[in-house]
Amino acid sequence: MREAKYYDQNIQSADEFSHISGDSIIVSLLNQDTILRIDIIHHSDDSIPLQTQDNALICTMEALNKNNQWLPIEYWPLSWCGNSYDGIDLKKGQSLSLMSKAPTGDYKTLLRYKILGFDTLYYSNSFAGNIEYCQFKEDSSTYI
Repeated sequence: MREAKYYDQNIQSADEFSHISGDSIIVSLLNQDTILRIDIIHHSDDSIPLQTQDNALICTMEALNKNNQWLPIEYWPLSWCGNSYDGIDLKKGQSLSLMSKAPTGDYKTLLRYKILGFDTLYYSNSFAGNIEYCQFKEDSSTYI
């Protein structure tokens, strides 16, 4: 994606993004900082192939740690069933919207979303947020 923007206003509909000309992953705050909305807006001619698992877009959050490194704070649990994996092609003029609970904690940092394509990783813009620093510790009991 060539362009990503962060909106901290209350976004009501995808029509509010009609002025955006490039491809974008836009993260906006809803409900007074408790809900994040992730909009994937596609305007270029080629389709964007995105991977799904059990009909869900594979999307996780990353945060900037004290060493200025982007690290995952969410982990995607892999399925044991090969039939769980599929994909969608986002075509020109199409968009997708996802909702996520905004993380909370004592550590103020920058956050971003990572979305898995078939041959590309897509990243949203970075935006300010708070997490618990212990979220940087990988919990291997919840995924393969």
